[in-house]
Amino acid sequence: MHFEFLALTASIISSTLVSAQSASVTLKQGVYVGSTRSFPSSAVQVNQFKRVRYASQPERFGPPKPVAPSSQQFEATGNAPSCPQGALGIQSEDCHFLNLWTPANAGTNSSKAVMVFYYGGGLQVGGIDQGGRYDGANLAANEDIIVITPNYRVNLFGFPGIVQGIPKDGRNPGFLDQHFVLDWIQENIAAFGGDPKRVMISGQSGGGASTSFLLMSSPSPKFHSAVVESGSGYLFASDWSGLENVLTGGAMPARALPDNFKTLAAGINCTTGDETATLDCVKKAPVRALQDASAAAKLQWGPAPDGGITVPDDLDTAHKEGKIAKVPIIAGTTSKEGGLFNIRASITEFGKAVAAGNTTLEQMFADAYTFGTGEKFANEADAKVQVMTDMMFTCLTAHEMELRINGGETSIYRYFFSAPSPPRGPVHGADIPYLFGTASTTDPSSIELTQTIQHAFANFAKDPAAGPGWAKFGATDGMGIAELGGAGNRGGSKEMKVQDVDGRCNMFFPRYERSFVPLKGLV
Repeated sequence: MHFEFLALTASIISSTLVSAQSASVTLKQGVYVGSTRSFPSSAVQVNQFKRVRYASQPERFGPPKPVAPSSQQFEATGNAPSCPQGALGIQSEDCHFLNLWTPANAGTNSSKAVMVFYYGGGLQVGGIDQGGRYDGANLAANEDIIVITPNYRVNLFGFPGIVQGIPKDGRNPGFLDQHFVLDWIQENIAAFGGDPKRVMISGQSGGGASTSFLLMSSPSPKFHSAVVESGSGYLFASDWSGLENVLTGGAMPARALPDNFKTLAAGINCTTGDETATLDCVKKAPVRALQDASAAAKLQWGPAPDGGITVPDDLDTAHKEGKIAKVPIIAGTTSKEGGLFNIRASITEFGKAVAAGNTTLEQMFADAYTFGTGEKFANEADAKVQVMTDMMFTCLTAHEMELRINGGETSIYRYFFSAPSPPRGPVHGADIPYLFGTASTTDPSSIELTQTIQHAFANFAKDPAAGPGWAKFGATDGMGIAELGGAGNRGGSKEMKVQDVDGRCNMFFPRYERSFVPLKGLV
């Protein structure tokens, strides 16, 4: 699933870079010299450290490696290259960097809460320096927490799949990067004033799915809470065969397929008959040659089961057997996720694909998404947006969180973001500028909503037992989802009926039953 990025990155509250001041921190791997920023909205200044290395450059497709000890001084003010992908700025395989923002008053004994945010991009694209989209300074200043955004490998470099010569526990280098960041934080965060016992993981879209997978592969987690935004591991670990003709326009989730790597190797003349030699040939090939061959064959690269190191062999079983991180979780979606995508299929085509011959289910589908004058949706375009929103986001989140509730977990919270959010409404990704304080608006209710979301997430990082400020999912009869930015309370939250959000999910659960069976040849 290749998500385009929304152009919503102007600042709600302007920041000032205090160029006369610098900030430094001494780690085993060297001395990093950053900068200090101030905000009119906060008395707290923020020390900003960019391009901080968390791992040495690994071998292609290999696991991340620790940074060697050093007394060298590094400038921590420039942008980091993105890991290799499509056309997104400067790229390099030497991309294992993170950006970090910490209150300037933080000392080594401050024990500030830490929020780690994994970017989105469908596991195909993404990077920590995208025109300020993931600038954590405003959030750190307003909420007195440490914010970290790390790079991780994507597409074929992060998810090569099942390949002879790559061990099963190494099938997902991109996810290994994400785990490795948490190891680095445990060792180094105190030097920035952070508390290694108060680390919250979070992410949106592909980063939300990444957070979901971290929750499924960390029975002894190095984090104490999580926020999953518009993403689920189920999106990438399921078999969506039969939906290829309706999930177009960039909306088909990337899935590891057994022949992907062989197709790639053939495209660059690396097929040798000896699989070890083939892997060595691909490892030595230029990045551009690999990218061109992958694009020519229209390959997408997704996570593969690796025995639960980063992806369980069966996600439902992992939940039912309790082989997961049992920590407080916030999970949310936007009301019009599907509005980001170019959906070509008709409602009728969607219904037939989902029902797969079940005429009763097909009729239920048609009844649920009626459109026209006096119907549930004004037009077919709106109905199709809702189908995508329900099937690929809302109902997968509902399934995953309900598994946790059924397993006895009690600290699960959900939200439903529905703020108008110009220019396209509450589509996939529209909530990110509110979290980071970069939404382009001077509207008082939007500014208040930024404060509401920042405060809720930061409080969850500081003390998840206290909750984000709304009721637990399933805690009250029929209620338990917080609407953020909804009509009547644009700047805050109000409780919603679960039925109003998940009411159409029963139509998709039969399809999920077929989709969640591990694809033959991958386990």
